[in-house]
Amino acid sequence: MASRKSSEKKTTKSDELADLQSETFREVIALMYASIGRLQAMRRTLAQSLDVDSSGMATLLALNYLQHRGEVNVASIAKHLHVAAANTTSTLSRLEAEGWIAKGQHSQDTRKLAITLTPKAQEALVGLSHRLEKVNLNWFQGVSNDEFECVRKFFENLEKRFPVAINIAAADN
Repeated sequence: MASRKSSEKKTTKSDELADLQSETFREVIALMYASIGRLQAMRRTLAQSLDVDSSGMATLLALNYLQHRGEVNVASIAKHLHVAAANTTSTLSRLEAEGWIAKGQHSQDTRKLAITLTPKAQEALVGLSHRLEKVNLNWFQGVSNDEFECVRKFFENLEKRFPVAINIAAADN
């Protein structure tokens, strides 16, 4: 009997599968859709205050975040936003035409462009940051760092498993 127990695989909470038929599962999915919709509405509202579209707002915020960590290019923005580089290139072209970003030569790789915020964008984002801080302090009040880490891991797993899931969804019966 002892040998049988030692050969059994130990399961951990991370190995357990959610009960996909439970009320809790269905409520979480409904809350995810609602929350994502509200996040998108918030992005659109903030974007309107700068007179850019939602993808432009996301790109400006990503660029603002990334530029403090080193030189930024199309690939680094796309990776940060979890979108295709082609979509990022299109958005960057619009932002450049509107005077929000500047493209220049990458200092270490001549095949890449270095993307920077213009003074116009920097000024606008400083003004926006104060409002965004108030929004975040209000909206996320009472949410702990541990809860954010749990949500991050949850969404990271969804991102990782999406390609297989979308193929199953698109398959003919």
